[in-house]
Amino acid sequence: MRHNKTDMSPTLDQRWHDLLFAVRKSVRYHERRQRFFLSCNRFVSFVTAASGTSAVVTLLNDADKTIVMAIALLITLAGLMDLVFGTARRISEHGNLAREFVALERRMVLAEESSGTLRELTAARLEIEEREPPILRVLNVLSHNDVMRAMGHPQSNWARVTPWQRRFAPFFDFRADRLTGELTT
Repeated sequence: MRHNKTDMSPTLDQRWHDLLFAVRKSVRYHERRQRFFLSCNRFVSFVTAASGTSAVVTLLNDADKTIVMAIALLITLAGLMDLVFGTARRISEHGNLAREFVALERRMVLAEESSGTLRELTAARLEIEEREPPILRVLNVLSHNDVMRAMGHPQSNWARVTPWQRRFAPFFDFRADRLTGELTT
């Protein structure tokens, strides 16, 4: 059964808004994760290339073997880090999730608001979320604030994140228990 816009209750409006907000937050979250892993991947590539070049130059100059061994160790460690953390796989994973959430946002923007459509779109969101790796709460809150900013909400309504939380957010949750305002939409 389809309802037109005049039949909607405020509850449906709010639930629709909340779902759209959550989808937009997920897009920003996965874009942040993708950029982080891309930066890690580029850093490892840079270290590997620079170290490899240094090793060749050192060998050509008949330098101390300990320098060559240190450079070889650096290349090995950088490669192992990339392998263990799987940055290339994570870049792809978060890029795909961001694209799926963007597609869901597009469906929401084009859809007629109704209870049935809301249920269908909520189910689609849950299907995407099933494939998500565990989230970093602080990074999720930063994404929340991005959406708040984009939607014109006053800064007084944003969640508060300390500078240290912001710095460590791409790596791990630093003092996530002290976050405030996380669920404000």
